[in-house]
Amino acid sequence: MTRLHTLIRNNGRQAVLELDYDRRVVDAAAGYLATEDIEVGFLFSGWAYTPLPHRRLKDDETWTVRTDHASVVVQPGLFVPEQGEPIPVGVPYGSRARLILLYLQTQAIKNQSREIELGHNLTNWMRKMNIPKGGKSYTDVREQADRIARCRLTFQFRQGSFSGLLNQHILDQAVFVGDPNSPATHFAESVKLSEGYYEQLKKHPLPVEDAAIRQISNNSMAIDLEGSKNR
Repeated sequence: MTRLHTLIRNNGRQAVLELDYDRRVVDAAAGYLATEDIEVGFLFSGWAYTPLPHRRLKDDETWTVRTDHASVVVQPGLFVPEQGEPIPVGVPYGSRARLILLYLQTQAIKNQSREIELGHNLTNWMRKMNIPKGGKSYTDVREQADRIARCRLTFQFRQGSFSGLLNQHILDQAVFVGDPNSPATHFAESVKLSEGYYEQLKKHPLPVEDAAIRQISNNSMAIDLEGSKNR
């Protein structure tokens, strides 16, 4: 991507398109270069090695990723209605989940606090990331926030003859508003990162530029690639 940025700066967008680059990639790069307000967000570096799924899994299915140096298991959390059996809500997935995690982690690092307000603040930030308010987009954001609030993670890291294990939730606490009997119609208004996750985030923050993410906000694979550039 760095080479593409240089080509656009030196020759212009149209000239680069004639070099047979993918138009979507060129447009994203050109949009990034045209952005003046460069802001930095933060991700836990573990996600650069072991990303979330890109597509929806079965709601009771566990997600596992293995690499040469690390692995992660994401277990779906449960929604407990006032009556009846607990309901698995599924693991987070796709671009919306990644954007929400980016927001949570950025706010935690910038404010040096585990406690984060969502609601109106998250809605404004998602709009800044080119996600329109209302309709299916808003429903998707609420669903992914709920999945993030409830899932459980197991990270394993390996280096030579040594290995490490982290079992944790992303969030310790969440305050919901809406129908308490419907996971589809309530929303986490405020949350608190788990202490373990927050400590790992502070030790291993991965900076990413908002302007770059904004250009690829609907592409979960591109977001992963952007994060992996700085790991």
